[in-house]
Amino acid sequence: MRLALHGWLGAASLSLFLLGGCALSFVDSNSGSNGSGGSGENTGGSGGMGGGGGCGADSCGQGGGGGSTASTGVGGMGGGGGGSSGKPCGGFAGTVCGPDEWCDFQNDRCGDTDLTGICKPRPSACPDAYFPTCACNGMVYGNACDAAAAGSDVSDLGNCEPPSDKLFPCGHNFCDEATQYCQKTTSDVVNEPDSFQCAPIPAACGGAPNCACLNDPCAQFSCDSVSGGGILVTCPGG
Repeated sequence: MRLALHGWLGAASLSLFLLGGCALSFVDSNSGSNGSGGSGENTGGSGGMGGGGGCGADSCGQGGGGGSTASTGVGGMGGGGGGSSGKPCGGFAGTVCGPDEWCDFQNDRCGDTDLTGICKPRPSACPDAYFPTCACNGMVYGNACDAAAAGSDVSDLGNCEPPSDKLFPCGHNFCDEATQYCQKTTSDVVNEPDSFQCAPIPAACGGAPNCACLNDPCAQFSCDSVSGGGILVTCPGG
């Protein structure tokens, strides 16, 4: 298992990520838009964790702070915008970007269906925030900006080993197997990525969470056990 983790990714950072009872929404932070703060309104839960910082053409913004109990975390501010070479990349042809660029795939699936991406400049600065993130190259980075700085887009394909045996994949991020399940909402817009979030497992599930004990998170949802541990709930878009 290959991991690209920085020296600051210590136990304190992992403990912050694994806060029980918080819902963490994952957004495509490559666009430079604000991240979504997690909800902290569940009874007895910890405050919502702030969204990851967004990435622009040559910088990335700091992620937002978490809210207190019964409040919502503030989303991270997006990075500065800017131009790109506009050169297509990826797809079945495997066209590569320049040494100072990365390939941004709109649907976060690394060109698996021959959808090409666009070459963009690598960010020169990234926030000091740990949201372990799977990239197209199979490496796990501290956040999406770190992946872009290394020349890779985020990957929703589940092609990375979790950085801890307590975590399981959820889109390009990871959920805590003991306290969270992964909720996927399918996109109904062509080439737009599905959305993923880690949602808290209801207390009624006890120490052995399963699909049967989950509250109905959406209409007509499906529920499956993830290989290696974890629960995936899929909700239709709309």
